[in-house]
Amino acid sequence: MTGACLALVAVVQGQALDVTAAVDRARVTVGEEVTLTIQVRAQGVDAPRFDLPPLSGFSVVGTRDAAEVALEGASGASRTALRALTLRAERPGRLTIGSVRVHVGDAVATTAPFTIAVDSAASFPTGALSAAARALLAAAPPPYRGDQVALSIVAPAAPATVGHQLDVILAAWFPRPLRERLRRPPLLTLLTPENVWGYPPVTPSGVVLSRTVHGLPMDLYAVHQILFPLTAGNIVIPPGSVEYAVPVNFSFFSSEERYSLSTDSAVVAVQPLPAAGRLPGDQGIVAESLQLAVTVNPPEGHVGEPLEVMRTRHQDPVAVRHRRCTLEVEADAIAVR
Repeated sequence: MTGACLALVAVVQGQALDVTAAVDRARVTVGEEVTLTIQVRAQGVDAPRFDLPPLSGFSVVGTRDAAEVALEGASGASRTALRALTLRAERPGRLTIGSVRVHVGDAVATTAPFTIAVDSAASFPTGALSAAARALLAAAPPPYRGDQVALSIVAPAAPATVGHQLDVILAAWFPRPLRERLRRPPLLTLLTPENVWGYPPVTPSGVVLSRTVHGLPMDLYAVHQILFPLTAGNIVIPPGSVEYAVPVNFSFFSSEERYSLSTDSAVVAVQPLPAAGRLPGDQGIVAESLQLAVTVNPPEGHVGEPLEVMRTRHQDPVAVRHRRCTLEVEADAIAVR
């Protein structure tokens, strides 16, 4: 994304003034950040003055300035100055970062504006959360209050079944005024329970959903994990947690106060596979037309050396999944020397 957006550059040159402006991203989601960088090169040692445009739809979360003066012999001196603004998108739409006007002495230069496409947080970034996770969040009740952080574990209300997919989400709701003050996304931790097989948790980097709770806007951060129960009974999902830091005041250089919040554990009932219709010798495998292949690379190894194992599962002509792991050889099941 960054490399492509660097092509969005506006250059204005005068006899003694060269101004370049660039943005690092041309498309973001509500709650994500974009950096506007303005670089000024001018003859002489006068410091530039920046006239920033209205930033409707953005909030400024950080500013960085740097300058360098170079002596150039008989031609005098030149000054290079840089200002970088970190902006957070606050609403969806095609938002405009207007022209920046730069003054150095009597010289004036104006950059071209930029248009940033801002997607709604409620649209869920592609690949960030599955359809099952989106449906689970949409059906979950909102927080009881809209003026404080709320953390909960969201799981289906209906009992799960051995071997069937179980979606679990850790949902952290933030009041928007508080979320807008955060310099970085909160840290969410969701632990994997026992007696399951699971994929690694998926943690989108930004806000994934927004709601109005008792008239107050709230934004959601989430962690999603897919589990497959291995035994019938109750699965106890360990408590989840969220950690975040809030600046003491609105200065970019202010210190931060750190907070943490935890949930209670959650219990999900798991039913056994139906006994009706099972053939003699059925091993309880939850699949249809399943083929499993395991390849080892290299096919030979020495004791203590790692080997890469790739498992390929074919369940239908479309769904093929690969999974890799490494082994340290302890026995002679594979050719070992």
